[in-house]
Amino acid sequence: MQIVVAGVIEKNNKFLLVQENQERCHGKWNIPAGHVEANETVFEGAIREIKEELDTEVEVLELLDTVEYDYPNFHLSM
Repeated sequence: MQIVVAGVIEKNNKFLLVQENQERCHGKWNIPAGHVEANETVFEGAIREIKEELDTEVEVLELLDTVEYDYPNFHLSM
């Protein structure tokens, strides 16, 4: 099972989106996300991923939701 976290970042009623790599993702807009490492909680994984991707410090306030999905080759928990 792969565990992925995504950060919904809000400040002053505005939300942060990132534009993905043009070649890999065709420049689509997304929220920052990444895989949780084996030794991390989902909160620690979210903080690390945001720091790595955006060089930004964040505070995780709450878990908004969990989505489970079965791909043909693996199960995703996000």
